[in-house]
This record gives sequence, structure tokens and C-alpha cells, in this order.
Amino acid sequence: MTQQHSSRSKLLQTLLGLGIVVLAGGLAWGASSVSSEAGYGGVGPNFLPWVVSAALLVCGVLCVAHALTGGFRELEEGSGDERAHWKGFIWVSAGLLLNAMLITTLGFILSCALCFVLSVRGFKSSEGELDLRLQAWIKDSAIGIAVAAPVYWMFTQLLAINLLEQVLLRRMEAINESLNPPLDNRVRDACQYISDHLADSQFDIASVAQHVCLSPSRLSHLFRQQLGVSVLSWREDQRISQAKLLLSTTRMPIATVGRNVGFEDQLYFSRVFKKCTGASPSEFRAGCE
Repeated sequence: MTQQHSSRSKLLQTLLGLGIVVLAGGLAWGASSVSSEAGYGGVGPNFLPWVVSAALLVCGVLCVAHALTGGFRELEEGSGDERAHWKGFIWVSAGLLLNAMLITTLGFILSCALCFVLSVRGFKSSEGELDLRLQAWIKDSAIGIAVAAPVYWMFTQLLAINLLEQVLLRRMEAINESLNPPLDNRVRDACQYISDHLADSQFDIASVAQHVCLSPSRLSHLFRQQLGVSVLSWREDQRISQAKLLLSTTRMPIATVGRNVGFEDQLYFSRVFKKCTGASPSEFRAGCE
């Protein structure tokens, strides 16, 4: 009978170990699909799942090895009751719930210390040693703070992870994305095409629209919607910006600068340039020297 019980115990222990190995594999598979991009503290979101899966794998392998070589041996009898102790369960559950509810109000250290104090009451209650004296509460509170404080310091200082800052950064990113939505690929391609053809004096919107497979009216609508200006206004800004760059960084004649940005007539180029910048091309160049 004893041998049969031992064989059944070994089988259960082996199955338990294999179950832990399978759980570790499932967690590792899930971790592989989590982004590894480092966050604010240089630790990616998949770091902890990989650590936990590795720890579970080691535990599972050790459980199987232990079971196959004779099973768990020399285990002491449990100190608790044979049946579940509901009073202890209530104490521990209250600690966990209050920790979750008050962590944003009391802070990490105090809420974890409270959880520790109530959990100790639960474990002591299950062993019939529940101590409700004020001295015991103070002692356990001090121990809870002493345990929680280094953990808090490690996460906020050693790993440089500031949860509030992370939340604020993500919020700011969301606001920026809502205020500056990403450009439509067709608008981006149109901008690139226009930039590559600034010297084309025969420019027309139809050629740009054809390049990005849109009608001229649809392209004009997208430009105003996403950039807030018309196609011609955007091109004009790019021509003047390029002209300013050439005037300030080269000794290229003003007429040549004008032709490089699509102005065949130097006089017309000078008039448009002054209207946009408040200075003529020669005055602008002199101011850059």
C-alpha cells in the first residue's frame, strides 16, 4: 500500500513539474511577441516575462528531476490547519485589496507596508497565534516599511523607472499624435516630388497629382487638410527656403539662384523673395556675411 502511494505521489510530482515546464514555455512564447524596445529605464517590456519564464523553467526541471529520483523527501509537516482557514484568508485578501486601492493615495511604500501587516495577521491567525496588540502592529509596520522601501528605491533609482513620468510621457505622445497626425503617404510623396522639382518653371499641380495617383482636386484637399496650406503655397515656401540656403552658403549669382528654384526672371524672383523675407536677395546675402 505504501509502495503504491509512493508511486502515485511520484507520478503526481512528475506531472506537476511537467506542468510548470509547459507553463514556462507558454509564458516564453508570449514574451517573444512582446516588444523588446527599451523604455525610459533601458528595460524593455518583455524583460520581466522572460525572467519569470526562465525561473519557472528551472523550477519545473528541478521538480521533474526530483520526482524521478525518489520524489520530495524529508519534508516537514505543515504548521497550518488541515483545512483552509477562512479568517486568515480574509486578512490576506483585505491586505491585497487595500494595497491595490490605496497605492495611488498612500504611495507604494505605505500601501505595501499595510499589505504586509494584514498578511502577517492572516498567517498568524491560521497558526493560532494572532496577535492584535498595538506593539505587534507597530513592529510589523516597521518591518513592512523596511521591506518596501528598498524595493521602491531599486525600481525608482537603480533601474531609473519613474512610473509617473512614464505615464506623463505616454500622455504627451498621445496628445502630440492627436495634434500632429502622421502625414498621408501620398501627401508625403507629393512633397518629396515638389522638393525634387523646385527648378521646374513649368510646374503645375496636375503633374504632382499624376505622380501620386490622385486627382488635382483631391491632392489640393489633402494638402489643406494635413498641412494647412495649398500646394502652391507650400511649394513657394520651399522655393524661398532653398533660395535662402543657396544665398547664405554659396557665391552663386542671384540670377542663377533664382533659376535653381524655378524663377527664370531675376526681377520677379527678387520681388517675390523680398515679399516673403522683407529683404532683397542681395540684402539677405549681405546680412549673412
